[in-house]
Amino acid sequence: MRLTGGILKGRKLFFRKTPSLRPTRNIVREAIFDILREDIQGSRVLEIFAGTGSLGFEALSRGALSVVFVDNYPQSIRILKRNCRLLNLENKTTIIKMDTEKALKKFCKSGQIFDVVLADPPYNIETTKMRRIFLQVSTILNEDGFFVVELSSKRNVFESPENSSLELNKERKYGSTRIQIYKKKRTPRSLSG
Repeated sequence: MRLTGGILKGRKLFFRKTPSLRPTRNIVREAIFDILREDIQGSRVLEIFAGTGSLGFEALSRGALSVVFVDNYPQSIRILKRNCRLLNLENKTTIIKMDTEKALKKFCKSGQIFDVVLADPPYNIETTKMRRIFLQVSTILNEDGFFVVELSSKRNVFESPENSSLELNKERKYGSTRIQIYKKKRTPRSLSG
Protein backbone atom coordinates (compact mmCIF):
# COMPACT_ATOMS: atom_id res chain seq x y z
CA MET A 1 0.00 0.00 0.00
CA ARG A 2 1.53 3.29 -1.15
CA LEU A 3 0.67 6.97 -0.70
CA THR A 4 -0.83 8.35 -3.91
CA GLY A 5 0.13 12.03 -3.88
CA GLY A 6 1.99 14.91 -2.28
CA ILE A 7 5.50 15.05 -0.86
CA LEU A 8 5.42 11.41 0.27
CA LYS A 9 3.93 10.06 -2.97
CA GLY A 10 5.01 6.48 -3.57
CA ARG A 11 6.11 5.84 0.03
CA LYS A 12 4.92 2.50 1.39
CA LEU A 13 2.77 2.12 4.48
CA PHE A 14 3.16 -0.92 6.70
CA PHE A 15 0.03 -3.01 6.81
CA ARG A 16 -0.84 -6.54 7.92
CA LYS A 17 -3.92 -8.06 6.31
CA THR A 18 -6.52 -9.20 8.84
CA PRO A 19 -10.32 -9.59 8.69
CA SER A 20 -10.79 -6.56 10.98
CA LEU A 21 -8.50 -4.26 8.94
CA ARG A 22 -9.70 -2.91 5.59
CA PRO A 23 -7.46 -0.07 4.40
CA THR A 24 -8.87 2.44 1.94
CA ARG A 25 -7.88 1.49 -1.61
CA ASN A 26 -5.50 3.74 -3.55
CA ILE A 27 -8.12 4.76 -6.13
CA VAL A 28 -10.52 5.83 -3.35
CA ARG A 29 -7.85 7.78 -1.43
CA GLU A 30 -6.78 9.52 -4.62
CA ALA A 31 -10.40 10.49 -5.38
CA ILE A 32 -11.00 11.85 -1.84
CA PHE A 33 -7.92 14.04 -1.92
CA ASP A 34 -8.55 15.25 -5.46
CA ILE A 35 -11.91 16.54 -4.18
CA LEU A 36 -10.37 18.07 -1.02
CA ARG A 37 -7.23 19.32 -2.79
CA GLU A 38 -7.43 23.00 -1.81
CA ASP A 39 -9.00 22.39 1.59
CA ILE A 40 -6.37 19.97 2.89
CA GLN A 41 -3.46 22.46 2.77
CA GLY A 42 -2.67 23.67 6.30
CA SER A 43 -5.61 21.78 7.81
CA ARG A 44 -5.96 20.07 11.18
CA VAL A 45 -7.22 16.57 10.49
CA LEU A 46 -8.88 13.89 12.61
CA GLU A 47 -9.06 10.30 11.37
CA ILE A 48 -11.51 8.12 13.31
CA PHE A 49 -11.60 4.31 12.92
CA ALA A 50 -8.04 4.96 11.74
CA GLY A 51 -6.82 1.39 11.14
CA THR A 52 -3.54 1.76 9.21
CA GLY A 53 -3.92 5.54 9.04
CA SER A 54 -3.79 5.58 5.24
CA LEU A 55 -6.23 8.50 4.96
CA GLY A 56 -4.45 10.59 7.60
CA PHE A 57 -0.98 9.91 6.16
CA GLU A 58 -2.29 10.82 2.71
CA ALA A 59 -3.57 14.11 4.20
CA LEU A 60 -0.14 14.85 5.70
CA SER A 61 1.58 14.04 2.42
CA ARG A 62 -0.72 16.52 0.70
CA GLY A 63 -0.10 19.42 3.09
CA ALA A 64 -2.16 18.92 6.26
CA LEU A 65 -0.55 20.50 9.35
CA SER A 66 -1.37 17.68 11.74
CA VAL A 67 -3.39 14.52 12.15
CA VAL A 68 -4.98 12.96 15.23
CA PHE A 69 -5.60 9.22 14.77
CA VAL A 70 -8.27 7.47 16.85
CA ASP A 71 -8.70 3.71 16.98
CA ASN A 72 -9.64 1.22 19.67
CA TYR A 73 -7.79 -1.89 18.46
CA PRO A 74 -4.29 -2.62 19.85
CA GLN A 75 -3.13 -3.99 16.47
CA SER A 76 -4.18 -0.78 14.70
CA ILE A 77 -2.36 1.32 17.31
CA ARG A 78 0.85 -0.71 16.73
CA ILE A 79 0.51 -0.26 12.95
CA LEU A 80 -0.15 3.50 13.32
CA LYS A 81 2.94 3.94 15.50
CA ARG A 82 5.04 1.93 13.07
CA ASN A 83 3.84 4.00 10.09
CA CYS A 84 4.52 7.27 11.94
CA ARG A 85 8.12 6.12 12.53
CA LEU A 86 8.46 4.76 9.00
CA LEU A 87 7.40 8.11 7.47
CA ASN A 88 9.17 10.20 10.15
CA LEU A 89 5.90 11.97 11.05
CA GLU A 90 5.81 11.59 14.84
CA ASN A 91 5.96 15.39 15.29
CA LYS A 92 2.81 15.91 13.18
CA THR A 93 0.69 13.08 14.59
CA THR A 94 -1.13 12.13 17.77
CA ILE A 95 -2.40 8.58 18.30
CA ILE A 96 -5.29 7.98 20.70
CA LYS A 97 -6.36 4.47 21.69
CA MET A 98 -10.02 4.97 22.52
CA ASP A 99 -13.53 4.17 21.35
CA THR A 100 -14.52 6.67 18.65
CA GLU A 101 -17.59 8.03 20.43
CA LYS A 102 -15.69 8.48 23.71
CA ALA A 103 -12.87 10.30 21.87
CA LEU A 104 -15.34 12.59 20.07
CA LYS A 105 -17.07 13.34 23.39
CA LYS A 106 -13.67 14.24 24.87
CA PHE A 107 -12.92 16.60 21.93
CA CYS A 108 -16.37 18.21 22.32
CA LYS A 109 -15.76 18.85 26.04
CA SER A 110 -12.25 20.25 25.49
CA GLY A 111 -13.36 22.47 22.60
CA GLN A 112 -10.89 20.89 20.18
CA ILE A 113 -11.71 21.82 16.57
CA PHE A 114 -10.71 20.14 13.28
CA ASP A 115 -10.88 21.27 9.65
CA VAL A 116 -11.34 17.78 8.20
CA VAL A 117 -12.64 14.58 9.81
CA LEU A 118 -12.00 11.31 7.95
CA ALA A 119 -13.93 8.13 8.80
CA ASP A 120 -13.68 4.60 7.47
CA PRO A 121 -16.00 2.83 9.94
CA PRO A 122 -16.75 -0.90 9.81
CA TYR A 123 -19.12 -1.52 6.91
CA ASN A 124 -21.62 -3.12 9.33
CA ILE A 125 -21.71 -0.16 11.75
CA GLU A 126 -25.18 0.55 13.15
CA THR A 127 -27.00 3.52 11.64
CA THR A 128 -27.92 4.83 15.12
CA LYS A 129 -24.22 4.87 16.11
CA MET A 130 -23.34 6.77 12.92
CA ARG A 131 -26.07 9.31 13.65
CA ARG A 132 -24.52 9.97 17.07
CA ILE A 133 -21.09 10.31 15.43
CA PHE A 134 -22.50 12.81 12.90
CA LEU A 135 -23.79 14.99 15.74
CA GLN A 136 -20.47 14.85 17.59
CA VAL A 137 -18.46 15.59 14.43
CA SER A 138 -20.67 18.59 13.64
CA THR A 139 -19.66 20.02 17.04
CA ILE A 140 -15.89 19.65 16.56
CA LEU A 141 -15.73 20.62 12.90
CA ASN A 142 -14.63 24.10 11.88
CA GLU A 143 -17.03 26.24 9.89
CA ASP A 144 -16.78 25.14 6.24
CA GLY A 145 -15.01 21.97 7.41
CA PHE A 146 -15.46 18.55 5.81
CA PHE A 147 -16.53 15.16 7.13
CA VAL A 148 -15.54 12.30 4.78
CA VAL A 149 -17.22 8.92 5.28
CA GLU A 150 -16.31 5.70 3.48
CA LEU A 151 -18.97 2.98 3.38
CA SER A 152 -20.05 -0.03 1.37
CA SER A 153 -21.81 0.85 -1.88
CA LYS A 154 -24.33 -1.91 -1.03
CA ARG A 155 -25.33 -0.12 2.15
CA ASN A 156 -28.02 2.52 2.49
CA VAL A 157 -26.60 6.03 2.41
CA PHE A 158 -25.93 7.65 5.79
CA GLU A 159 -27.98 10.75 6.32
CA SER A 160 -26.92 13.58 8.53
CA PRO A 161 -29.46 14.01 11.37
CA GLU A 162 -31.73 17.06 11.04
CA ASN A 163 -30.19 18.72 14.11
CA SER A 164 -26.68 18.34 12.66
CA SER A 165 -24.97 21.22 10.86
CA LEU A 166 -23.59 18.86 8.19
CA GLU A 167 -24.98 18.60 4.68
CA LEU A 168 -24.04 16.22 1.90
CA ASN A 169 -21.68 18.01 -0.49
CA LYS A 170 -20.45 15.23 -2.79
CA GLU A 171 -20.93 11.52 -3.25
CA ARG A 172 -18.91 9.08 -5.37
CA LYS A 173 -18.97 5.32 -5.96
CA TYR A 174 -15.90 3.18 -6.69
CA GLY A 175 -16.82 -0.49 -7.11
CA SER A 176 -17.83 -1.80 -3.67
CA THR A 177 -17.02 1.53 -1.97
CA ARG A 178 -19.10 4.69 -1.61
CA ILE A 179 -17.64 8.00 -0.46
CA GLN A 180 -19.81 10.69 1.10
CA ILE A 181 -18.37 14.14 1.75
CA TYR A 182 -20.32 16.39 4.09
CA LYS A 183 -19.64 20.08 4.59
CA LYS A 184 -20.42 22.04 7.73
CA LYS A 185 -23.00 24.73 7.06
CA ARG A 186 -22.02 28.30 7.82
CA THR A 187 -23.69 29.74 10.89
CA PRO A 188 -25.86 32.70 9.87
CA ARG A 189 -24.50 35.91 11.33
CA SER A 190 -27.02 37.93 13.30
CA LEU A 191 -27.44 41.59 12.42
CA SER A 192 -27.34 43.87 15.43
CA GLY A 193 -28.38 47.50 15.71
